[in-house]
Amino acid sequence: MVNVISETILDKFNKINKMENVIIQRVKDQLKNLKTLSEELEVQMALGKAEAKDLFKQERKNISKFIEKEKNILNESNTGSEESRRSFLSKIENLESSINAEIPSSASNYDTYKTKVLKNIYQVEEVIKENDIARDRSFNTTLDSFKTKMDAFRVNLALHDKDNPEKVERVRNDFTTKLTEVRGILAKDERDEANLDNFTEDIKQSFHFFKKAIEDLSK
Repeated sequence: MVNVISETILDKFNKINKMENVIIQRVKDQLKNLKTLSEELEVQMALGKAEAKDLFKQERKNISKFIEKEKNILNESNTGSEESRRSFLSKIENLESSINAEIPSSASNYDTYKTKVLKNIYQVEEVIKENDIARDRSFNTTLDSFKTKMDAFRVNLALHDKDNPEKVERVRNDFTTKLTEVRGILAKDERDEANLDNFTEDIKQSFHFFKKAIEDLSK
C-alpha cells in the first residue's frame, strides 16, 4: 500500500515537473522570438532601402543553401515513407522557387511576394508536422527566422514610402518607442520566478504588437 501511494505521489511529481519544463521552454521560445524580431527590426530601420534589399538578398541565399542541403540529406535517407518524402521535396522546391523570385521594390508588390512565400512555408511546416520527416528542430527554426527577416524588410519598405511621409513618421515613431520598451523587457531576468507571469505577459504583448503593426502596414 505504501509503495502504491509512493508511486502515485512520484507520478504526480513527475507530471508537475514535466509541465513546469514545458512552460519554461515556452517562455524561452517566446523570449527568443521577441529578441530576434526586435534585433532584425533595429537593423532594418537603420538601413537605406538599397542596403536593406541587399541584406535581404543575402538572407535569401542563406535559406536557399539550407534548403538545398536538406534536400540532399532527404534524398540520401530513408526517413518516412516514399510518399511523404516526395510530398516534402515537392513542397520545399515550391518554397525555394517562391523565395528566389524577384524581390519587389514596391511595398504592395512585396506584400504579394511575402504572401506567396508564407503560403509555401506553411505547407512545408504542415508536412513536417504530419510526417516523420525533417524532425530536426533546425528546419523549423530556419523557417521562423526567415519569416522574421521578411517582416523586418517590410518595415524598411514602409519607412521609404515617399508618397505618404506622415505614415512614415508615424511608423518610425511607433516602432522606435516599442523597441525602446522591449530593450527594457529583455534586460529583465526571466529566472525571477516572482515576476515570471508578468515577464511572460510582457513578452507576448510586445511580440503581438510588432506582428500586428507589421500586418497593418499592408492595409
